[in-house]
Amino acid sequence: PTHPPSTPRTDKDVKHAHREIMNHLQLLHPHVVQLREVFAAPPYFAIALEYVPGGDMFAYVVSRRGLAEAEARWFFQQLVLGMDYCHRRGVCNRDIKLENTLLVLQPDKKPLLKMCDFGYAKSDVLDSLATSKVGTPGYTAPEVITSPPGGAYDGKLADVWSAAVMLYTMLFARYPFERPEDKALSPAQRTNKVLQRIIRVDYVFPEAPAVSEAAKDLMRRILVAAPGERLSLQGVQAHPWFLTDL
Repeated sequence: PTHPPSTPRTDKDVKHAHREIMNHLQLLHPHVVQLREVFAAPPYFAIALEYVPGGDMFAYVVSRRGLAEAEARWFFQQLVLGMDYCHRRGVCNRDIKLENTLLVLQPDKKPLLKMCDFGYAKSDVLDSLATSKVGTPGYTAPEVITSPPGGAYDGKLADVWSAAVMLYTMLFARYPFERPEDKALSPAQRTNKVLQRIIRVDYVFPEAPAVSEAAKDLMRRILVAAPGERLSLQGVQAHPWFLTDL
């Protein structure tokens, strides 16, 4: 349901719901949660999605205190293939994160990843250029933060940045732009610190756990402030680390 009963719908709400539905409806891929049905259930407006029973990647990573490199690569490969499909269909997600990737856990098989939540998605064909400062602060690309009001940015390259943050978090069980000392700050101060570090691309690789230089090289090539210098999704798919065991 998109609204509690006590909250009246606005034209803006209807516009956003319509955009989410139109963008998600055109996506049919093994690594994207399927939109099955849309219907009115007064006072709600309901979107029925494919049921994915394995929980989200955030809970999975936390429960394991980080993932082994080979397992993190397995999930990252699936995420990139799902993103590539969406981008080829003209849709950027703009909220790529662990909480928005769900799992299908299979007996005696590797888990499958499925992207979900297209509430912030933008289409090359159906929508205007990406200008809104949306997404989740720790995953947000620098250009989304620094773009002037109404200034456009490439949502697809912003998605690639967020995917690298996801990979870092899977490998190290921590966010690249957060620090332990941030816990003493207020939520607003903490968010501001994180955003400032993102703008400066101020992150380090922890000494433990040990991660290959190839994995670090891939993240370094993606976590670049200038979108034009950032590794594209096609470049990611050509990187030796990504191609391993694909």
